[in-house]
Amino acid sequence: MQDVPFFWAALIVAALLCGAGIEWRFKPIRNALRGQMGRFESADAALPGADPSPANDREEVHEEEEQNFWRSFERQIASAERRGDSAEAERLRRAYESHEEAWRAQRALRSRAPSARDAPFAAALQPNQRGEVRTLLERSAILESLSPQDWLIRANAHLSLGDAERAAAAYRQALRELPDDPQILRLSAIALRRAGQLRESLQTYDALISLGEDSRADVLSGRGNVLADMDRLDEALQDFDSALRLNAADGDTIYDRARALSDIGRLDDAIDGYRDALKYLADNPDLHNDLGNALALGGRNAEALQSYEQAIRLRPSFARAHYNRGVTYSRMGQFEQAAEAFERCLRLRMDIPEAHYARGVALARLDQLREAVAAFDRAVVLRPGFADALFHKARAQSRLGQSAEALDALRQAVAAAPGLRDQARDETDFGALYADPDIAERFEQLIAR
Repeated sequence: MQDVPFFWAALIVAALLCGAGIEWRFKPIRNALRGQMGRFESADAALPGADPSPANDREEVHEEEEQNFWRSFERQIASAERRGDSAEAERLRRAYESHEEAWRAQRALRSRAPSARDAPFAAALQPNQRGEVRTLLERSAILESLSPQDWLIRANAHLSLGDAERAAAAYRQALRELPDDPQILRLSAIALRRAGQLRESLQTYDALISLGEDSRADVLSGRGNVLADMDRLDEALQDFDSALRLNAADGDTIYDRARALSDIGRLDDAIDGYRDALKYLADNPDLHNDLGNALALGGRNAEALQSYEQAIRLRPSFARAHYNRGVTYSRMGQFEQAAEAFERCLRLRMDIPEAHYARGVALARLDQLREAVAAFDRAVVLRPGFADALFHKARAQSRLGQSAEALDALRQAVAAAPGLRDQARDETDFGALYADPDIAERFEQLIAR
């Protein structure tokens, strides 16, 4: 008899639950998961890179967005059941479960993604965080209706992973509801530039300036970089100068301004600018390399070599600095050192056709002709129709007495760059082609005006 009250109580509870319909089937699972994720989010709120906006405001926005989403799903499932469409109801339940997993990933992403402040920087995520954030983005990708705050979180995550195109698309979604938000506009402009969408990036910076953000040095320098990418260098310099009037100690802007000066041929000013930037960015190997390039273009080869060597000390795997060092040694007539520098470059990066070509030229000057021909061949494999490599290959083969091979290489060179015909006419290395009775007539026809 003691079991009877329990039986009736259980029956009443079951009836109440059945009366709750869809809510009974889904809400306990959803609320349990949401409670679990809430614990994770509160634990992660103090992580570096967490969004600095008030947590309660964020949660209210996210909660409302999710509630609207689930209500819509539940109405659709209930409607299918009322119609007796069990197949549609089952399909919706599976979709519901998939979206629940996606929302769990999105909730986790809120605390794992870098903040808006950190997202543009390569160090925004530690290496061990990158895989987790990438996985969360993939799992939540099916969500198409998000709050602006969630779109911002997704965009920051994409930007920190180097996926500027997806970042720009997500910032664009956030801006649909918050079109005048300066923070989102600044990040969007950065992502658009990195994605190569320069016109839209410039328009975004112009929108920021129309909102009064021209008092921010980073906005002006960012706009200057877009203009420089568009080869509007005089306008870019105006923006860099305006940014530096607001923050004269901004090493990055000093560096960007120096690059623009170098691009328009103001080498002395560029060199001064690079050296000013070194006061703030002394450990930047790219800056030392760019300073070396400006010095080399100005004929200051010994100083250029010092800059390249400093770049390599800071980044031993800097293939381009090794290449530039080789070019400078070649210009100085030091071909043994040049060949060694190109070799070091190619140990790091075998896919640079210019390095194979330049090494071939240095080897030919050292009379290592067979090695030179092999280097020219590798350059042509990487860049079919590489006219200069083919021309110098023909010169080396002619000096080796390989007249037929030399004529074939020269024919390919002239086909790719007809202007080389005149150069071939005066090239003493082709003496063997003039002297070979089986080749001379065809050679003269090839170089005839």
